[in-house]
Amino acid sequence: MHIKSKIIAVSVLHIFFSGTFASAEFMTEAERRAQLVEIAEQAKYRPETPKPISVASKKDLPVATAAVYVHEAMFEDNAYPQYQPGTIVIRTGERVLHYIEDDSTMRTYPIAVGREGAQWVGTTKVTHKRKNPEWRPTPNMRKRNPKLPEVVKAGPSNPLGIRAIYLAEGYLRIHGTNEPKSIGKAASSGCYRMHNEHVSELYELVQGGAKVVVLK
Repeated sequence: MHIKSKIIAVSVLHIFFSGTFASAEFMTEAERRAQLVEIAEQAKYRPETPKPISVASKKDLPVATAAVYVHEAMFEDNAYPQYQPGTIVIRTGERVLHYIEDDSTMRTYPIAVGREGAQWVGTTKVTHKRKNPEWRPTPNMRKRNPKLPEVVKAGPSNPLGIRAIYLAEGYLRIHGTNEPKSIGKAASSGCYRMHNEHVSELYELVQGGAKVVVLK
């Protein structure tokens, strides 16, 4: 390669890794999404519509794209090939839920997990699912806080959000939330909270009887 060609190549890379993101504030939403898809193709990621996702998924991304993808939905290489497609793997310490899509791909979602002392580790399964669920505080919750109602109907004040996936282990559930700012934190009484758009997607994917593996 000639020296002039090298200079041009370096200049193009500089523009791609710096100027592209500096001008993002002047882009329309459609242009921003198109740019994300283009970058994703080069990074071998396949995002859908932009959704929040855990910072744990940015570790393999180029530095310039990590800042963009930290808040986007993402498919990732399957890190748990020992589990069958359709399995849910929850990493409590990383605050993420993985859905095993196939032998090579998994979907990763950010979640809120149980507070210290309320975290369970083990293997269970999905028993059933419910749209627009009612929330019934557990006996222990009502014992700690007698002011809690027996039941909260579906609606914006319902802590379960718009979908709930019930597990065989005790009162554990994977559900939406009316407190999206809690996602990524150890904030629940043991259940796994997701953004409502994420739990809606997972609700359609996961089947009754699916294995759920909860790791530290």
